[in-house]
Amino acid sequence: MGKMTVRPQRGTIIGYAVLLVLLLFLVGYILFPALKTVEVSVLKEGVFTCANYIELFTIETSRTPLIHSIILGLLSVIVCGGMGISLAFLVHFFQIPCRSIIDKLLYLPMVMPGIIIVFSFVQLYGESGLVTKSIQLLFGLTDAPFRLSGLAGILFVHAYTQYVYFYITVSIAIRHIDYSVLESARNLGASKRQVFTSIIVPFLKPAIIAASAMTFISGIGSFTAPSIIGGGYKVLTTQILLSKTNNYMDVAATQVVVLTLISSLMFIVFRFYEARSQFTSSVKGAPIQPIKISNGMVRFAVLLLTVGLVISILLPLFAIVLISFVPSSSWMVNYFPHDFTVNNYLQIFTHSRKIQPFINSIVMALMASLLGLAIALPTSFIIVKSRLRLKWMLEFLAMLPWAMPASAIAINIINAFNQPTIFSFN
Repeated sequence: MGKMTVRPQRGTIIGYAVLLVLLLFLVGYILFPALKTVEVSVLKEGVFTCANYIELFTIETSRTPLIHSIILGLLSVIVCGGMGISLAFLVHFFQIPCRSIIDKLLYLPMVMPGIIIVFSFVQLYGESGLVTKSIQLLFGLTDAPFRLSGLAGILFVHAYTQYVYFYITVSIAIRHIDYSVLESARNLGASKRQVFTSIIVPFLKPAIIAASAMTFISGIGSFTAPSIIGGGYKVLTTQILLSKTNNYMDVAATQVVVLTLISSLMFIVFRFYEARSQFTSSVKGAPIQPIKISNGMVRFAVLLLTVGLVISILLPLFAIVLISFVPSSSWMVNYFPHDFTVNNYLQIFTHSRKIQPFINSIVMALMASLLGLAIALPTSFIIVKSRLRLKWMLEFLAMLPWAMPASAIAINIINAFNQPTIFSFN
């Protein structure tokens, strides 16, 4: 009996010890930097003031990037949602050729850094891009048929990079639809439209809402595309960098706080509707089987769509690979490359200064992955498996970075650790 009473106490003590360590880490490197940014935004020469916030919301030049960011986030959800959901249905709901290969190719944007994707899009669809110039020469146009700039250009890039959020979540949801429920509904006389609206849509709704939250946060936090091809379409992330570069840290902190509040608010709203939209089936049957398209014309159209899809996904990667073999002097002179060389690769691997950025990136990625794993595993275990009373606080702090754009986190870290603190070991 003595042993039975000691073990739970010992386990509880260990659990609270681990919880305390995790809370100290998350408070020190997540909450403390965020609160420090709030402090910087409301203090001027040690005096409390709301002048920065009043200026942000009342002066048009300051307010416009904020409005642009919200519009960009909402439009990104619409554009990426339409693309990602359509692709998920095309690949997992219907029978198409090479379905497994296409499914893997659709994950390709996830493994390509944002700046590389934007760079490849400029080389393809920019004013002097390969695709742009090909269309211009083919149809004898005097000017470029389109411009990769402004809101439309940013959304074009977002459609390629962020549809994956919808594709992943909706694909998983489609694969978990109970096929026996669909058959039962059809046997009871339900039409295809009724089956879709009453069973399929409610089942997919939580996945769509979760993907919408991720896409909105990623959209308003986007920096690479707006900074490179945004042109006159200013957003809050680019203005944050501009404020920081000009050493207006109080202005940058204000912009970060507002951006974080907007993304956090939308995250809470999406999570609320996601919780209310949970749909479970009371019947456990076979997973859904891809539906065969019986109409020949429709099947041919789907085949053409599939081919076009594969080409559009591979084209940016092809452009990057092609340009990597082109001498910079030749590329600057000709629209279409004529000369090819491996000297670009030799330069990287034979010069220590050029290989060092790759080494730095790999080291940082490994360190971030290991540290993230060390924090995520015990945090997840405590949140899901334990009954500790303070685990709600742990869950809140662990989820907070997900609702914060990367630029906001960077400013938070600068504000928190630009002077010695206990969390930076003085």
